[in-house]
Amino acid sequence: MGDSSTEYYDQAARDLFAQLGLDRLGGVRAGAHYNSLDPIYARESGAAIFVGNDTAARSREMLARAGVTHVVNCTDNIPNYHEAGAAPLAYLRFNVSYWARHIGPEHESVLAFTQPLFAFIDEAHSAGGSVLVHCLAGAHRAGTTGVLCLMHYRRMSHSDALAMARRLRPAINPIGGLPGLLQRYEAAAARRGAAGEAAGDEVGEVVGAGRKAVFEARVKELFAAETARGTQANAAAASALQQAQSEQQTGQ
Repeated sequence: MGDSSTEYYDQAARDLFAQLGLDRLGGVRAGAHYNSLDPIYARESGAAIFVGNDTAARSREMLARAGVTHVVNCTDNIPNYHEAGAAPLAYLRFNVSYWARHIGPEHESVLAFTQPLFAFIDEAHSAGGSVLVHCLAGAHRAGTTGVLCLMHYRRMSHSDALAMARRLRPAINPIGGLPGLLQRYEAAAARRGAAGEAAGDEVGEVVGAGRKAVFEARVKELFAAETARGTQANAAAASALQQAQSEQQTGQ
């Protein structure tokens, strides 16, 4: 399966919000086991990658607390909210839904499709800024893009990267044609690695299960409320979201 439509993923996001008792934009209510954004990766400098939803993308205050200077918009229909003004953020529109339209059978086309994403993130991190990767729910399109980032920066397989991403943000759930992109990228990166080219970034430090506390301490000043809530709710979130995702897949 290749591309799936924007409406397909938007409806999946709305279904997830309904199952979790959230508002139509994924706004977090008291007691909800779901964060508007979660950190999934950080460099030694503290510059991070967050995966989040439309609520996070809209909130300049939330982005400022997280130190976000660059935003990856993984949709073709959500505005770049803070692209203009006195202190604009940098934006990259990475329309991951339609990846199959841009990727041919050759491995090089997969790397060409993802290269602007990684270059944009590298630019942000080189300047000391963090990056928000978002879609409507921060689960499907942005979640898949977050998994790609772990694969690239940590040289991980798509299955290992997905497992790690879900530990850090349980909502992440590649659906539709998105798993195909992860598989294609894994094959392309492996081929490039076999040719002696680096497929990742050794400087980066991922937020793994054993390192999450270290990462949280590093970004605590900027992201204390969201990170603390995510840590406390992680186990319950995983259970609730697994049930929601199972119901969603059963209904498709």
